[in-house]
Amino acid sequence: MKTWTVKTGFVLLTQALLLFALILPLLLFPAKVETASDIPNMIQVRITAVVDGDTVWATINQVEESIRLIGVDTPEVGRWPEPFGREAGAFTRENLYQRTVWLEIGARERDRYGRLLAYVWLKRPTVIDEAAIRGKMFNSRLLLEGYARMLIIAPNDKYAAIFGAFQQEARNAGLRLWETMGDLVVSPFRGSMEMGRATETSWINP
Repeated sequence: MKTWTVKTGFVLLTQALLLFALILPLLLFPAKVETASDIPNMIQVRITAVVDGDTVWATINQVEESIRLIGVDTPEVGRWPEPFGREAGAFTRENLYQRTVWLEIGARERDRYGRLLAYVWLKRPTVIDEAAIRGKMFNSRLLLEGYARMLIIAPNDKYAAIFGAFQQEARNAGLRLWETMGDLVVSPFRGSMEMGRATETSWINP
């Protein structure tokens, strides 16, 4: 029988307040439905390589470009792989490798490593609303399936509120990254810092 403690109650209350903070923007400012004439310019490309869960390569105008997915951060797969890093990479490879996709380039187009920053759409949307973001954008799939944590770096914060809600869904379900992190109190804001590893949810203003 699980014993109720003041600490347990505080953690649950804190988590409930954080969930409310993530969902409140969606209630007050629901995702704008963009019509075909409002859809941002998108680039159709074919993914030629997958580096890890959040970085891929594609040929754009006969130039090989490294593309970093906006708003998500998957575990590392290098010399010291992190838990679920290989699984996240395999998920991205299964869904994107040699596939034709649409890139929505961020307000800030490149990071300090020269990588192109983009939202990857599996299908070009005719409207942009929650259903389209949930079903057609791969960045959101990583969050919904628990392969990534949300990482927001201004000014590329267009879908921040809805990404936060998607992450919370995965966390509530205890999917993958959240299997052992479900009891952590995750803050949606992290203050000002340089881009780096996200141990939890990060909201970064460079």
